[in-house]
Amino acid sequence: MDDCVTKCPICMETLQTPRSISCSHTFCQKCLNDHIITSCHGKDSPTGFHCPVCRKYVPGSISNNPSLWAQTFTKNETIEFLIHSADDENVLKFCKPCLNGNKEETASTLCKSCMECLCEGCTDHHKRLTITKDHEVVPLDEIHKPSYLKTEEHNCNEHDLRYLDLFCVDHDTPCCSVCSITDHKTCKMDTIKTVFDKIEKENESQQMLSEICRAESHLKKLKEIQKEKQTKIEDKADEIRDETNKLRQEINETLDRLEHKLHENLAKNMKLTQKAIDENMETLSDLLDLSNHCKEFLTSATKRTCSPGYVGEFHKIKKQLKRLKSAKLYIKDAEISATFPNFLKTIRSSKQSASLTVKENPISLINLEFQSVPKGVVQVEKNVLEILKDDAAINDILFYENNTDILVFVDDKTGVVCDLSGVCHKSVDFRFTILRAVLIRKKIYAVTDKGNLYYLEIPQNNTTCKCTKINITRQAFAVSVFQESLVVGCVNAIVHMDTNGNERKNIPTEGCIFDVISLISGNHIYIGQKSLNPERTVRAVDGNGQELWKYEHSELKFPFRLTKDYVENIYIAGFSSHNIHLLSSAGYALKIFEQIPYPGRMLIRKERSNEIYLVSAFNSIKKVKLIW
Repeated sequence: MDDCVTKCPICMETLQTPRSISCSHTFCQKCLNDHIITSCHGKDSPTGFHCPVCRKYVPGSISNNPSLWAQTFTKNETIEFLIHSADDENVLKFCKPCLNGNKEETASTLCKSCMECLCEGCTDHHKRLTITKDHEVVPLDEIHKPSYLKTEEHNCNEHDLRYLDLFCVDHDTPCCSVCSITDHKTCKMDTIKTVFDKIEKENESQQMLSEICRAESHLKKLKEIQKEKQTKIEDKADEIRDETNKLRQEINETLDRLEHKLHENLAKNMKLTQKAIDENMETLSDLLDLSNHCKEFLTSATKRTCSPGYVGEFHKIKKQLKRLKSAKLYIKDAEISATFPNFLKTIRSSKQSASLTVKENPISLINLEFQSVPKGVVQVEKNVLEILKDDAAINDILFYENNTDILVFVDDKTGVVCDLSGVCHKSVDFRFTILRAVLIRKKIYAVTDKGNLYYLEIPQNNTTCKCTKINITRQAFAVSVFQESLVVGCVNAIVHMDTNGNERKNIPTEGCIFDVISLISGNHIYIGQKSLNPERTVRAVDGNGQELWKYEHSELKFPFRLTKDYVENIYIAGFSSHNIHLLSSAGYALKIFEQIPYPGRMLIRKERSNEIYLVSAFNSIKKVKLIW
C-alpha cells in the first residue's frame, strides 16, 4: 500500500478520521479543523479557506462557526478502508464473500459502496444483482489512483453507503431510502431526477448565475472602495508627515525629538489600521472566491449531470448564495488627523508635536446599488384591445373564464370582457370605479377608488354587475391572493382576510400600499408610499413584517404595478421610466425591459410563460414577447 495515500499532508502521520475537501485532498479532521480556524482568524465574515496543499479555495459549510466546518466534509471511506486493511493483509488479498464461505479466492476488485474486496466471479455477480448493480467497483491494482480516492456524494454516509436516490425538499439535501423513513420521515420527498428536471425546466441555474454575478459585482465594488479608502488614509498620513517636516525646519533638536515621537505613534496607528484594512480585504477576496467557485460549478458543462452529486452541490451553492447575499459586509473607513500647538514657545515642555486621532468605522454597504443590469426590450406581437373612450384608462385586467378571456376594468365605472384575440363579448356596468381586482375560485374581489372592498358577480345575460360590499375596518388600496385568501394593501399594513371579510392577520408595512403580490413562501412584495414623500418604493417583507429587501434603481421611476410569473420572478412596471424591471424573488435585478410607454398590469399565462398581455399607455392591451 502506498504510504503517501494514508498520510496527512499537514501532520505527516497516518490519517485520523480522514476528511476530503472539494479539491479532493484529504486530511485528519483535527488537522483540517486547526487549519480552518487559523485561516479564518481575524476575518469579519469567514466563508471558506484555501487548501494547504493546492491553495484552491474551498467553501465552508453553511454554519457561521468555522470550528464546525471540518466535521461537515465527507469522510473518505476508501482511505479509511486502506488504513484499516493494513493490519490484516488478507483483507486486500482474498475475496470477502468467499472467505465467509470458507474459500480463499484471490481478490481483484474493491466495491467502494460495500467496502469489500471481490474475486472475478463475485464481481460479476455483484454487478448483476439488482440491489448492487449501481455500486462502484474498481480494480485493486488501480485503487491508489487519485481518481479512485475522490469522495463522491452518490452514497449516504449515515446508512451503510446506500445510494442517494431521494431529495428532501424541506432540508434541501439528498437522502437515501433509510433517511426518508428516519431523520426525514415527516418531510416532503422528491426523486433526484424530479429535482434535477425542475432545475433544468425552470432554468434555476441560469437565474442563480445571474444573482451570483450581481453579488460578484457588489463585492468587486466593495473591494475598489476599500482600496480607495486605503489610499486616502495613506495620503492623509503623507500630509501629516509633510506638515511635521515643515515645522521641523523652524526649530532645532527639540523638534527632532518630537518629530521622531510623532512618527513612532503614526507608524503604530498606521500598522493597526493597515492590519484591519488588510484583514477586511482578505474577507472580500474570500467572498469573491466563493462567487467564482459557484460560477465555475454552474458554468461547467461536464458537471451538469442528473446525479445526486450535481443536485446536492447545486443546493449547497444555493445555500452558499443565500449566505453570500446575507453576509455582513463592511469597509474600514479610518481617519487620521493631527493637531499642532499654536505657540512654539511651549514646544520644549511638550511631550508630542501633534495629537493623533484615529477613527475606524465599519460602513455597511449591503444595499449598495449597481446599475449594470442587463437590458432587454418588449416585442409587440399583437394589439389585443384599445379603449377609445375619451379620458378613459385601464386600471386593471385579469384572466377570466379558464384563462380564455380577459376582464378589463376601466376607470369610467365600466368593464369589458374580451377573448385573447381582442373580440369583445360583453360590457359590464359598475356603480363605482374599480382600481384592483383578483380572482379566487372563479369569484372576483375588487378594491374601489373609495377604498372599499367588494365581491362582484357578473351575470351572463345582462350588463349590470351585482356588487356585495365586504366589511373591512380600514381603507383598502390593493388586493392580492395568498392560499385562496385575500391579501389587502392598506395604510401601514397588509391585511390577511377570508373571502367573508374576517381578518386573520395584520402585517406591518411602511406607507400606503398601492400594489401587493404574495409568494408561495408567505413573503409579500409591495409598492408603498409614505404620506409626505412623493417617491414610491418596492419592498419585500416576511409574514411577520420583517423587511427582507428594498429595491431602488436610477432607471425605475414611479413603480406602478407588480406581477409575478410561475417561477415567482417579480415584474415591476416603471410607469414614468417606461420600462419593466425583472427581479428574482430574493430582490436581485435580472433584466430591465425598455421602450414600453407607461406600462401597467401584466398577465402571464402559467401554461405558456411566453404569452404575456400588457397594459400600456393607459388605454391599450398588447400581447408581447420579452426579448432577453
